[in-house]
Amino acid sequence: MIFFCFLGGIANIESYNVSAFLDPCFTETKNKILDESMENAQVFFGATAGMRLLKLVSRIGFKERLFNIYLTTMMAISGVSLDSPSTVTEILDAVVHYLETTGLKFNENDIRIISGPVEGLSAWITANYLTETLESHVSIVFTI
Repeated sequence: MIFFCFLGGIANIESYNVSAFLDPCFTETKNKILDESMENAQVFFGATAGMRLLKLVSRIGFKERLFNIYLTTMMAISGVSLDSPSTVTEILDAVVHYLETTGLKFNENDIRIISGPVEGLSAWITANYLTETLESHVSIVFTI
């Protein structure tokens, strides 16, 4: 079974609020998993554009580079605050810490920021899965 829960962007969440942010989705998710399937349920957490922008900003420094106007515009469009006090590492570490409390299986390597192409591929697969346009005899294999 595949279950999608859309929360919005995690890039604006303070690391100390990650549990409160994720808990409604994971509570609902666990309610949909049969008890006998719980031990096999695997979590993949792919942070997307907002976290990629936050990572970029943390690399080049806040408000000190030529890209300031561009980044400010892009981050405003994506809803990410340029002054976010939590770093990418703090947020992802908080996600890992939260997942350790859920009882669901996960691999720390599957809790990460995904690239734009992987995000696009995931969106394509999701859209086609939800609209039932993927044929059952087609195998989808991709390497990240």
